[in-house]
Amino acid sequence: MKIITSILALIVSFPLWAGPSSIEAVVKCLGREESRIHKNRLGGPVYELNQRLISELVMFNKIELVPAMAKDICKNEDKTFGSVKLLEYLVTHDGNVFVLPKKLTLIEKEIYRATVNEFMDMIPEVFYNYVAQVQAVSARPSCLEDHIPQIKELNRDIKALGQEIPARRLIANNKMGAKIMSSLRDVENLWLKCDEELKKQLEEEKKKREKVTKP
Repeated sequence: MKIITSILALIVSFPLWAGPSSIEAVVKCLGREESRIHKNRLGGPVYELNQRLISELVMFNKIELVPAMAKDICKNEDKTFGSVKLLEYLVTHDGNVFVLPKKLTLIEKEIYRATVNEFMDMIPEVFYNYVAQVQAVSARPSCLEDHIPQIKELNRDIKALGQEIPARRLIANNKMGAKIMSSLRDVENLWLKCDEELKKQLEEEKKKREKVTKP
């Protein structure tokens, strides 16, 4: 509770003049999105992702995003949550999500690039956690892998190559991360499909049992 209160305090403290491409503005958007998450009773993966991204971004409040991406993240007209959009951009565009501010000295540019790189190095963990949590709350254990085969492919590569190839490269290979995040844009609809498939499976099993027990 203390962590959430601290994050909200930081969000409120950000200047109102923050531009639409600044981290401050994006954090504000993600903070406002929490009410939508609560309204949809999404207290699991999406809420956790939103909280994690906010807590990471407030530590990098001098970084700026590509304006068009920031604008898309802050839109709330479509089904895809801003935190999911942001993670998709980070997974599919890597450090190119961020804009190098003008009027920086050579040393400041190097520090900025190092900061972006440090931020991007923790994105694979955020990505893996989000996918794992979506899978954990799905009605069927294998539902996500059935609908998104790239998850199984990526897990296989991580086990085989995880010691040799950085996680960021594995996610980028064959655009696996991009394909997975694209499929997770409408996660609520995916969960509904999982529910329907489980119901159908249970009904079929019930019919089989009834057939066997009939005299």
